[in-house]
Amino acid sequence: MNHRWYRRGWISGGVGACMALLFFVVGLDAQAAEPATKLQVLVVSGGHGYPVEPFRKVFAGFADMQCTFVEEKEGGEAFDDISAWPYRAIVLYNFEKKPNDRRWNNFLAL
Repeated sequence: MNHRWYRRGWISGGVGACMALLFFVVGLDAQAAEPATKLQVLVVSGGHGYPVEPFRKVFAGFADMQCTFVEEKEGGEAFDDISAWPYRAIVLYNFEKKPNDRRWNNFLAL
């Protein structure tokens, strides 16, 4: 197996799957939410290089979404405190960062 091709295919497939899931969640939320309410989306990235501005522009095209971008340094920082969690959708574009147990359990609790 050509591992380089495999990794690229997995990454691009993973990004596509994340976007498809986000669009599905947006579609479901649009049916349930009031028209004036924007969908709160947390976009978590880190652990790899990527073109930041083009990536963020993908999300800027949705007038009915309010995106918060978090660039992870350690892993799981976005899940430190979930007591007042405002987000209805999460996009994970982070690799090779392992959250500590508390952060991981907070993530699972969502």
